Amino acid sequence: YWNERSHVVIGIEMIRTDRIVKAPAKDVNLFRFAVANIVQELTEQLSIDCHYIDLFSNYSAVIVHLPMDAGEETDRLLYRLGEQIIRHVRNFLNISLYIGIGKRKPKVEAIADSTEEAFQAILSKHTAPVAGVHLYRYADAEESGKQARPISLRSVKFYQQLAESVKLFQESNAKAI
Repeated sequence: YWNERSHVVIGIEMIRTDRIVKAPAKDVNLFRFAVANIVQELTEQLSIDCHYIDLFSNYSAVIVHLPMDAGEETDRLLYRLGEQIIRHVRNFLNISLYIGIGKRKPKVEAIADSTEEAFQAILSKHTAPVAGVHLYRYADAEESGKQARPISLRSVKFYQQLAESVKLFQESNAKAI
């Protein structure tokens, strides 16, 4: 099924405001759970085929599965979803979010690349398709008309390998990565 679809990742970062920083860990976990529920409700309302993934700390992602022939209307739908997530989380939880949207990928193997693009969009904050909200889409150097800035982030694959090495107590492998 996934091989017959294209995929785009929406990266979500809870902004570390006083409400988040001063909250006990159990409350932060409840906030994360509530954000997941809001995303699920909104994606069901908009009939968006997706999977929500809780990453770590204040980060999560939504992998959206699209028809291969999805056009510009899909981009507008993703912007609308991002805007609604931000507004609902702010209204119901009094929490602010950054949302980044990666590029659409035709192969399931490229989901990690879309994930990196989504979080780079949040980091760079260059292309905001909806005024007044912290919603950003990834734009490479050619598309943005600017020279791409070096990003100080490591790839998702890097962190996956590092986490696996730490989890398996492979100190020498972790140091090599």
